[in-house]
Amino acid sequence: MSSFQDQSGEHGEDYETEEQLQARILTAALEFVPQHGWTVEAIAAGAETLGLSSASTGMFNNGAGDLALHFVAQCNAQLAETLAEQNNQVQLGQADAPISLEALDLKDFSTSAAAGHH
Repeated sequence: MSSFQDQSGEHGEDYETEEQLQARILTAALEFVPQHGWTVEAIAAGAETLGLSSASTGMFNNGAGDLALHFVAQCNAQLAETLAEQNNQVQLGQADAPISLEALDLKDFSTSAAAGHH
């Protein structure tokens, strides 16, 4: 993405922050966790799928730890969104409370993630 600043010092709409780029790399890297595990190699493979150098792994101070944290943050965001939707449905009288792990569809996913399937 190109970057430019207007006179106020604000970046244009197509500017991607370092954090946004890191998030894109880490999201792409998740596809490689089954093959490479929770490693810098998975991050490098993710960067390469975005057309970036594998040297992009240098952007991550915690290395593979950043990949694991990104995964947890994504899971937490998905859980929060699901719970908010469920809460809205309960408030509108369209669903019964409370919800179960089966309703969240996380049971199988969390079991395979916890087992460290690579």
